[in-house]
Amino acid sequence: MKYSRAKLATGLSQRFNHNRNQQQGFTLLEVLIVILMTGVLASIAAPGWLGYLDRRRITTTQDNVFSAIRGAQLKAQERREEYQFSIRETDDGFLEWAAHPAAAAPVIWEESLSNTVEINTETDLENDNTADPLEPYYIRFDHRGNVSLPAGSALPQQLVLSSANNQDTGAGDNTAKSVVVQTIIGTLKKQ
Repeated sequence: MKYSRAKLATGLSQRFNHNRNQQQGFTLLEVLIVILMTGVLASIAAPGWLGYLDRRRITTTQDNVFSAIRGAQLKAQERREEYQFSIRETDDGFLEWAAHPAAAAPVIWEESLSNTVEINTETDLENDNTADPLEPYYIRFDHRGNVSLPAGSALPQQLVLSSANNQDTGAGDNTAKSVVVQTIIGTLKKQ
């Protein structure tokens, strides 16, 4: 038997239309399985994602603080006067830092973008009043850009930044980062 092209096309289009009418959407069971699988994957990925965000915030703050300390050192050399880098935590949990002449109080404080980064207790920069958390930690540079240490202080000194969330996002995952003033000539290092 010979089929004409028109008959063949009509037969095929009827077959496809018939199958399309039978499969309209997903069953309730299929939808529930997809939702369940999505929830399981999200619960697995969420802690890792939150840890990643914490590490990025700390690294960004570390970079900003490193630049500000280096800026205070350069200003001390340029202006040939003692300059100071100061950093503190505010009441609402943000970090603030300033580079200013050591003889004057800071006028303009630069604020961090996140209140989830804090000054860690391992910080050993100078602090005139350790009982007051709002009292700034500081490092001073003399007119040549060298570190000016008070009597009884030693190098290296470090500013340690860590997550205020204190989440353990994996085995041995430590999100603390530091800026270290290593030598008397003001060598800085990120760790």
